[in-house]
Amino acid sequence: MHRVFIYGTLKRGQRNHAFLKSARFIGEARTAAAVYSMRCAVDTAAGYPYPAVMDGGAGFISGDVYDGVDDALLARLDDLEELGTEYRRDMVDLSDGTQAWIYLWIGPDEVLRDVRPEIRYDNEHKTYIWC
Repeated sequence: MHRVFIYGTLKRGQRNHAFLKSARFIGEARTAAAVYSMRCAVDTAAGYPYPAVMDGGAGFISGDVYDGVDDALLARLDDLEELGTEYRRDMVDLSDGTQAWIYLWIGPDEVLRDVRPEIRYDNEHKTYIWC
């Protein structure tokens, strides 16, 4: 079984959350290190936005932690995230002292946007939040 850290369209209340119906919600967390940035990617065909988290920044990422993700569900998440094309999957240290899989952006820069209402940045806590 796997633990995943979800920060975007898979979060509760977001359009892809149904993928996680068989997983167990653990709680909210953020990355333990402030080494990330978040930009908004826009699907060029459908026009909908989704988050692109990259390392090499100076902020934390806020998200949800899920446990009980079996190999089959992890493979479905890999397909959704277009593993190897748009995202890579890495292990991340979280603020609660645990580790989980996170999807980090490796996709093309031309679909990224800096300013979008879906991204909130909390200056006081240096944290990116997908709304």
